Amino acid sequence: THTLTITDADTATVSFQQATSSAAEDGGQVALVAVLSTAAGNPLEGAAVFDMSTVLGTAEAADFTLNTTQITFAAGSGNGTTRDITVTPQSDTLVEGTETVNVTLAVSSGVVTVGSTGTHTLSITALVDRGFEVRFLHPRGTGHSDGPRGDVRDLERYVEDYRECARALA
Repeated sequence: THTLTITDADTATVSFQQATSSAAEDGGQVALVAVLSTAAGNPLEGAAVFDMSTVLGTAEAADFTLNTTQITFAAGSGNGTTRDITVTPQSDTLVEGTETVNVTLAVSSGVVTVGSTGTHTLSITALVDRGFEVRFLHPRGTGHSDGPRGDVRDLERYVEDYRECARALA
């Protein structure tokens, strides 16, 4: 009796469609797309399951919710089949810059491997205009400034310049 081992030369990988993306912290749910790659005409014989995890960059766990923790490519899935991994950035009241979180694919079961883009970096952009109020008090503390409006106009120009710079950087 002789045992013959047949090594399958066909391979399949799953990668993120893009390595990076950005979303506003108040923009709602965003989809990160995972793509199955196989040789043309070679579908999966069995299902492939992937788990998602996050590695904090500059974001904190409270800055986002990973809605999708597992994806499955069913038996028969072929080249180009996609699955969405959804993340919801969470709005907060902190004045902060852009924050990042890395979402990573890991094989849970199946013969598929993680492809070259197994990690996706999501940049969460902070809100620029949080709606604030500035009041000028009279030097003696008796109430609002009743002086010339020059001070207020200067502040308005400053705020508009700040908003323009923030839009240009976004």
